[in-house]
Order: sequence, then C-alpha cells, then structure tokens
Amino acid sequence: MANKKVMMETEMEMEKDNSTTHTDDEQTGLTGTHDDTQVEENMDSFMEKYMGNVGTLARGNIVKGIISDITGTEVFVDIGHKAEGIISSDDFANEPDQLKVGQEIEVMVISLDGYGGYPILSKSKADLQKSWNQIYSSYETGSEVSAKVGGKIKGGYEVFIEGSIKAFLPLSQVTDDVRSDETLDFRVIEANRKRNNVVVSRKVLLQEEKKKRFDKIFSEHQEGDVVNAKVVRIKDYGAFLDFAGVEGLLHITDMSWGRTEKVEDAVTTGQELDVKIIKVDRETNKVSFGIKQLKPEPWSFAAEKFPHGTVIEGKVTKLTDFGIFVRIEEGLEGLVHISDLSWTIRYNHPKEFINAGETIKVLVLNIDTEARRISLGVKQLSEDPWDKIEEFYSVNSIVTGKVEEINRGGFTVRMENELVGFVSLRDISWTRKVPNASEVVSEGQSVEVKVLELDKSRRRISLGLKQVQPNPWSMALDNYPPGTVLEGKIANLAKFGAFCELPDGIEGLIHVSDMSWTKKVSHPSEILSKGDKVKVRVLEVNIEEQKIALGLKQVMADPWSEIDAMFPVGDTVEGRVVSLTNFGVFVEIAEGIEGMVHISDLHWNKKINHPGEMVSIGEQVRVKVLELDSSSRKIKLGLKQVTEDPFSKFRKGAIFEGEISKISEFGLFVKLAEGVEGLVHKSHLIDEDLEDLSSVYHIGEKLAVMVIETNKDKRQLRLSAKEALNVRKIEEYRKNLDTNISGGVSLAEKLKEALAEKSHQEEKQ
Repeated sequence: MANKKVMMETEMEMEKDNSTTHTDDEQTGLTGTHDDTQVEENMDSFMEKYMGNVGTLARGNIVKGIISDITGTEVFVDIGHKAEGIISSDDFANEPDQLKVGQEIEVMVISLDGYGGYPILSKSKADLQKSWNQIYSSYETGSEVSAKVGGKIKGGYEVFIEGSIKAFLPLSQVTDDVRSDETLDFRVIEANRKRNNVVVSRKVLLQEEKKKRFDKIFSEHQEGDVVNAKVVRIKDYGAFLDFAGVEGLLHITDMSWGRTEKVEDAVTTGQELDVKIIKVDRETNKVSFGIKQLKPEPWSFAAEKFPHGTVIEGKVTKLTDFGIFVRIEEGLEGLVHISDLSWTIRYNHPKEFINAGETIKVLVLNIDTEARRISLGVKQLSEDPWDKIEEFYSVNSIVTGKVEEINRGGFTVRMENELVGFVSLRDISWTRKVPNASEVVSEGQSVEVKVLELDKSRRRISLGLKQVQPNPWSMALDNYPPGTVLEGKIANLAKFGAFCELPDGIEGLIHVSDMSWTKKVSHPSEILSKGDKVKVRVLEVNIEEQKIALGLKQVMADPWSEIDAMFPVGDTVEGRVVSLTNFGVFVEIAEGIEGMVHISDLHWNKKINHPGEMVSIGEQVRVKVLELDSSSRKIKLGLKQVTEDPFSKFRKGAIFEGEISKISEFGLFVKLAEGVEGLVHKSHLIDEDLEDLSSVYHIGEKLAVMVIETNKDKRQLRLSAKEALNVRKIEEYRKNLDTNISGGVSLAEKLKEALAEKSHQEEKQ
C-alpha cells in the first residue's frame, strides 16, 4: 500500500515537472503549448532519430549515469542507451565542488524531449525521491531514519532527513537532550508527501531500545539480586540509578531504615552504589532499587539489643509539642515525652530543654515492636527529689528561692534541688488585695517564703510570701478603734469607693457615700486621686473579714445639722444654678447644699415648659426658702415667691380697665395684666341680649370691668362690665349731687361705701 502511495505521489510530481518542462520549451523557442499526445509523439520522434529504442528510459524513472562533461551552466550525464542527458548546474547548488567527470550519480528522468534533443535530468529530484522512499519505507517497516537536528520551533524542533526533507520533532516525543546540528536516529510516526508533512519521534525509538535492554538485562537478573549502579539524577523523592543502561528508582524511603530528610544527604550524582533489586515491573519496564534492604530491619532485633533500663546516647531528630524524638540507631527512633524530661521542671515546649541536632543521653523505658514504638526518659537517669522531699523541706519552714514565672494566679519560686513551689495571689500580702503578682515581685528576683503545704501525691508545694511577716490584722482593732482619726494615702480607686492605705500597710475602704455630706458622689475620682494624702475616721473594723470602713466626710461637721438656723423658712437667699431638669432647677445656696425650685415656682403667671426658659446653669438667682427637711436633706425653694403675686391685687369689687383678648359664644376674655386674664360672661355685658358678640366687641378693644369673683388656687377671675358701668354711673351721679349739695355727705358716696362693704363681707365669707 505504501509503495502504491509512493508511485501515485511520484506520478503527480512528474505531471507537475512536465508542466514546468513545457514552460522551459516555450522559453527556448522550441514547440509551443503541447498536450499529452503531442508530447508522446515528439518523444517517439526524438528517440527514433537520435537514440533508437531506449527501453527502460521513461519519465520519472531514476537511473544511474556517469558525468561526461561539466560546463558553466550544464552537467552532461551518460545514462546509457546511447543517450546523454543534461542537468542544470543549479541542481547542484549544495554540492558544486564535489562534481567530477567520470563520477557516477543517480538522476531522475524529467523529460526525454529536452533542449537540443537531450533528455532533461535532475539530481535533486532523484535525491528527494530516494529520501521520500526511505521515509515511507521507515514508516512502513518501523526502521530508524537518520536526521540532523535544526533549530527549536514552537512545540518542538525542526529536523532534516538526508539534508533535504524537513520534519517536525514534537517536544512530547523527546525523552533525552537534543542539540542543534546533532545527527540522531528517529522513528517516523507520520508521513504525507502530498502535504509535505513528516513527524518523527525520539521517544518511541528510545523506548523500544530501552525495552530491548530491559528485557535482556532482566532475563539475567531478578528481584533480590544485589547489583552495582550509578546515580545519574536526583529528585526530591529519590534518585535515578543507571544499571547496564537501564534506569531505575531508588526511592527516598528505601535509602535507609531511618528517616532520610533530603536525598542529597544520602547520595550524590555520579556515585556508584551497591543496591538490591526490590521490584521489576515488566509491563511498565520499571525497576526499583533499595539500599536499606541490604541490611536487616532494625526492629527485628531492637527488643534484644535495647532492653528496658538500657542507657543510650542518641541524636535529637525532631521536637514536637509533646516531646523529643531521639535516633538511637539507624532506623530506630524513640520518644521522650515532655513529662519525662524533668522531675521538677514543667516545660511548656521541649525547645526550652534542648535543640534539634544535639546529642542526649536517655534511658529505655519500653519497646513495643508490634507498634514500632520506643519510650525513652531523661529524668529517670537521676533520682526523684520528691522521694526525699521531707528531708529538704518541712511545713512552716522559711526558704529562699528565685521567682521563676509570674501568671494570673500568682508566681512560682524555684528552690534548692530544682523543686518549684507556688505562691498564690491571696498569700502575697496581708494588707491588700493584689490583682497581679508583678506589682510585688519580678522574674529572677530572690525572695523569702514560708512553706505552707507539701502535697507529695500531687507533687505540689504551697508557699506564702506574706506569712514571713506577722499579720497586721491581728492588731487592727487595737491600733484602729472605731472613731479614730488618722492620716492615710489613697492606694487605689474603684467605682464604689477608694482604698486608703493606713500607716502599717492595712487598707481600708472609703465608700462613695462616706466622701461628702453635701455632694452625691458617683465616682471617687470626682473628689480623690491615687496617691492623695487624706484624713479619715475609722467607722468599723471587721477582723474576720479583714475589712476596715473609713469615712472622709466624718472628719468634718455635718452642715445639715444646723441647716434650720442657716436657712430658716421664709428667708430670701442668693444662690447659683447648678443643674436643670424637666421638673425644676437645682440651686446651690451654700457650698455643697442645694435646694430645688420646682417648675411651678418659677413664675406667677407664665406657663413654663422647661426651666431653661427662665434661668441658665451658672446664673446667680434670688430664691425664697419654702420648705426644709433636714432628715431627708431636702430644701424646697421658690423663685417667683421673691416678688409679690400680681394676682393678689385683683380683689373682688375692684374696677380695672382691661383689653379684650378673646371672644367666645359665652362671653369675653379680658386681659388685666401680664398672665392675668378674666372672663366676662355675656350675662354681665351691657348688651346681654346680643347673639353675636363680635358684631359689637373687638379683640384689643379696651373695656372697664369689675372683679365679681376670684379663685386664687386656679388663678381665675370672673368679671362684670355691667357692674363696672353701674359704679361709674353712681360716681357720676355723686359728682352731680356734690355740685348741688355742699358740706354734707352725698348719696353717691353712701352708695359707694355700701357696695364696698358688701364686697368685703363676701370676701370674708
């Protein structure tokens, strides 16, 4: 099939060449355009005239010939059959210096009817045809083809077969290093002359060669054999070894029975090793080697070699949160648990004890060959000091040590024999509550402490710092009886009060309620600061609870005890507005003494929605003391009461001129003064029969009225325009009588006096 394909493509090439030949004929002035019949007739005529019967000479055939002559533009070749053909010198562009007369070459017959009757030949087309024949032969038979590597292109390399046919070598078909200008053997995996496409593979060829070598070598060797191999490549996971031309893998886990951190630590490139063949996979042509398999597995003899109690020196390979891994022999690692590092020191992490890579002496505690675990210990190499704890310390003894660690609950002290005791926060001070031990001690500080308790079962020693000194609370009641006034220093502030340090270090509490007689203290910082020196009075001593109550205000006299004499009810005093609320005003009338003016006592007539409408904070005001309650420490003040109530002048029977402020269907509202308004019912109007009052009266109109009824509680007035008019009529009548009657009492005066007396009697009732 392949040969048939070659012949078909050759015929197509010849047809193309024939077309070219015709063109040449036209250029040289020979025949014009020919069809196939004319070509055959011309060729037959040529052969009969000049060459006779040529036999096997035919267009497209490759024949051997001998160079008979070389000119500047042509090469003449004797191809037998009494025929000499012509090849253009351009056809030898790649090898002009190699041509010699008498040299035998293979050529392709392009045309039997060439210029001057000479057959046209081609050396390059013959070479090309031979190259393609070789390519197809290689493709069909699977044989190698030699090619020269060109440059690198996208996706692979260019290679040249026989120097004339360009082929493509994909990167996927490269398994070894290839270099430009290097000539190598390849396998043709794709060929198509029509598309001028050839694809070659180095990989397929090498795999086949590898397979042959693999089958040959491992027909002589098998798993378990020990062989010598050379390290050729190193990867993170292992090393590739060359054994008789076959590569195999020495995995990192097969280099040693122990842990191999890096391949480079075990082998180097170029090194020759004795290895054991541990696996041969004939399907994938892969082989695995091992070094550790040359030695017996360490766990097989670990129990016999390292029994319980054996002391070993090993290397620390790894630190973890829970302990130290120690290599005691290749392939054997044991664990020293963090709890087995020391009898007395509690390590948070093994790095506080040792570093990786250091050598350490350990004791074998246990070997479990099935689980492949070895338990080791360090502290077991020395005697446990807790076994003789009573020989070192006794309860109530005083010892010296160094502060090792401070934590939230207190601090630890390292004593002799590396034993550690603990001082709780409650055992630091007799006199005050210590929130953090760092306020009293620092790490590395030497301290004297008392042994309070030895708990051998729990391996704990309780120590006390305060117990080294006598307890001052035992003498507190004698030193500070209630009522004693003394000087102290503010040690700390809390929301509920201030802690005051007394002369012997005991702290008492000044509660916020005992800081001021007159001021409500929300936080002690309003009055005191840390470090202040103050005089206080002892209010109460509780030895059992170790508490002393102190008073700051009790050192001074209570101003409220004489408040009645200082501010008697009815007095008018001056004060400063210190606070405003929705319901009133707080006025300080003496230092720390405040009274309240209710919002209803700010103004006689005006309705106040908020005290800010009348006064502002910091303003000086005059107020009247209305009520005083010394037991509850409250003073009621009045602002409006400082002035006379304007309502009081509007007595019954009095006549005033007012201004109509509002007209309703039942009467008129008349404004008599600022904030004072009275009602004139329509029955007390002069024109009492009016249905529409607004037709006669107008807002803003002046109107004389008489007060006929008062209600001080509700601050309401009933007025009468009719009565006021009657009085005025009487007065006018009196004036007229006075004009006519002299020296006597007029009737008008008598009537006026009678009306006034009547009003006075009604007021009394």
